[in-house]
Amino acid sequence: MSPRIDFSNVRELTPVPEGEYAATLTGTKLVPEAKESKQPYVEMTFTIADGEFAGRKLFRNYSLQPKALWSFKQTLVRLGTDPELLSGELELEDVAEIAADAIGQPCRLSVGFREYQGNMRNELKEVLSAF
Repeated sequence: MSPRIDFSNVRELTPVPEGEYAATLTGTKLVPEAKESKQPYVEMTFTIADGEFAGRKLFRNYSLQPKALWSFKQTLVRLGTDPELLSGELELEDVAEIAADAIGQPCRLSVGFREYQGNMRNELKEVLSAF
Protein backbone atom coordinates (compact mmCIF):
# COMPACT_ATOMS: atom_id res chain seq x y z
CA MET A 1 0.00 0.00 0.00
CA SER A 2 1.40 3.42 -0.91
CA PRO A 3 1.53 6.31 1.59
CA ARG A 4 -1.55 8.53 1.78
CA ILE A 5 -1.39 12.31 1.48
CA ASP A 6 -3.94 14.31 3.52
CA PHE A 7 -4.94 17.63 1.91
CA SER A 8 -7.81 18.34 4.32
CA ASN A 9 -5.93 20.98 6.37
CA VAL A 10 -4.04 22.70 3.54
CA ARG A 11 -4.70 26.43 3.42
CA GLU A 12 -4.02 28.88 0.63
CA LEU A 13 -0.91 30.97 1.17
CA THR A 14 -1.71 34.69 0.98
CA PRO A 15 0.75 37.60 1.05
CA VAL A 16 1.69 39.06 4.43
CA PRO A 17 0.38 42.61 4.98
CA GLU A 18 2.57 45.58 4.07
CA GLY A 19 4.83 46.76 6.85
CA GLU A 20 8.04 46.04 8.72
CA TYR A 21 8.85 42.63 10.15
CA ALA A 22 11.61 41.33 12.41
CA ALA A 23 13.35 38.57 10.47
CA THR A 24 16.47 36.47 10.09
CA LEU A 25 18.52 35.69 7.01
CA THR A 26 18.03 31.93 6.65
CA GLY A 27 19.55 31.14 3.28
CA THR A 28 21.70 32.32 0.41
CA LYS A 29 22.43 30.84 -2.98
CA LEU A 30 24.80 32.05 -5.66
CA VAL A 31 23.36 31.70 -9.16
CA PRO A 32 26.36 32.08 -11.49
CA GLU A 33 24.28 32.68 -14.60
CA ALA A 34 20.70 33.97 -14.76
CA LYS A 35 18.55 32.38 -17.48
CA GLU A 36 17.86 35.59 -19.39
CA SER A 37 20.69 37.99 -18.61
CA LYS A 38 23.39 35.31 -18.25
CA GLN A 39 24.73 37.37 -15.34
CA PRO A 40 25.36 36.24 -11.74
CA TYR A 41 23.11 37.03 -8.80
CA VAL A 42 22.57 36.00 -5.19
CA GLU A 43 19.24 34.71 -3.88
CA MET A 44 18.58 35.53 -0.23
CA THR A 45 15.89 33.91 1.90
CA PHE A 46 14.56 35.67 4.99
CA THR A 47 12.25 34.18 7.62
CA ILE A 48 9.89 36.33 9.67
CA ALA A 49 10.91 35.90 13.30
CA ASP A 50 7.78 36.53 15.35
CA GLY A 51 4.14 37.50 15.42
CA GLU A 52 1.26 36.16 13.41
CA PHE A 53 3.46 35.52 10.37
CA ALA A 54 6.40 33.89 12.17
CA GLY A 55 8.03 31.29 9.97
CA ARG A 56 6.90 32.83 6.67
CA LYS A 57 9.66 33.20 4.12
CA LEU A 58 10.39 36.17 1.88
CA PHE A 59 12.93 36.24 -0.93
CA ARG A 60 15.11 38.80 -2.66
CA ASN A 61 17.53 38.44 -5.55
CA TYR A 62 20.58 40.70 -5.76
CA SER A 63 22.26 41.30 -9.09
CA LEU A 64 26.05 41.28 -8.99
CA GLN A 65 26.31 43.75 -11.86
CA PRO A 66 28.29 46.94 -11.13
CA LYS A 67 25.24 49.25 -11.24
CA ALA A 68 23.34 47.09 -8.72
CA LEU A 69 26.12 46.17 -6.27
CA TRP A 70 25.28 49.08 -3.96
CA SER A 71 22.04 47.36 -2.91
CA PHE A 72 23.69 44.00 -2.21
CA LYS A 73 26.53 45.65 -0.29
CA GLN A 74 24.07 47.75 1.73
CA THR A 75 22.10 44.64 2.69
CA LEU A 76 25.22 42.72 3.73
CA VAL A 77 26.44 45.63 5.87
CA ARG A 78 23.01 45.93 7.50
CA LEU A 79 23.27 42.22 8.29
CA GLY A 80 26.55 42.86 10.10
CA THR A 81 29.16 42.19 7.42
CA ASP A 82 32.34 44.24 7.85
CA PRO A 83 32.38 46.77 4.97
CA GLU A 84 36.13 46.16 4.60
CA LEU A 85 35.34 42.64 3.33
CA LEU A 86 33.37 44.25 0.51
CA SER A 87 36.07 46.47 -0.93
CA GLY A 88 38.06 45.89 -4.09
CA GLU A 89 37.62 43.00 -6.48
CA LEU A 90 36.44 39.62 -5.16
CA GLU A 91 36.10 36.20 -6.72
CA LEU A 92 32.50 35.07 -7.22
CA GLU A 93 33.03 32.22 -4.75
CA ASP A 94 34.25 34.70 -2.12
CA VAL A 95 31.11 36.79 -2.57
CA ALA A 96 29.01 33.65 -2.09
CA GLU A 97 30.93 32.80 1.09
CA ILE A 98 30.54 36.31 2.54
CA ALA A 99 26.79 36.15 1.89
CA ALA A 100 26.55 32.68 3.45
CA ASP A 101 28.43 33.92 6.54
CA ALA A 102 25.53 36.33 7.17
CA ILE A 103 23.04 33.47 7.58
CA GLY A 104 21.46 33.66 11.03
CA GLN A 105 21.77 37.42 11.30
CA PRO A 106 18.68 39.33 12.46
CA CYS A 107 17.23 42.20 10.47
CA ARG A 108 14.01 44.04 9.70
CA LEU A 109 12.20 43.73 6.39
CA SER A 110 10.21 46.44 4.69
CA VAL A 111 7.52 44.52 2.82
CA GLY A 112 5.04 45.70 0.20
CA PHE A 113 3.10 44.27 -2.74
CA ARG A 114 3.57 43.95 -6.47
CA GLU A 115 1.52 42.35 -9.18
CA TYR A 116 2.97 39.26 -10.84
CA GLN A 117 1.10 37.40 -13.58
CA GLY A 118 -2.19 38.90 -12.44
CA ASN A 119 -1.75 38.06 -8.74
CA MET A 120 -0.61 40.22 -5.85
CA ARG A 121 2.66 39.02 -4.34
CA ASN A 122 4.87 40.25 -1.54
CA GLU A 123 7.81 42.41 -2.51
CA LEU A 124 10.73 42.67 -0.15
CA LYS A 125 11.41 46.38 -0.61
CA GLU A 126 14.36 46.80 1.73
CA VAL A 127 16.43 44.95 4.30
CA LEU A 128 17.06 47.12 7.35
CA SER A 129 19.31 46.72 10.37
CA ALA A 130 17.81 44.81 13.30
CA PHE A 131 15.85 46.81 15.90
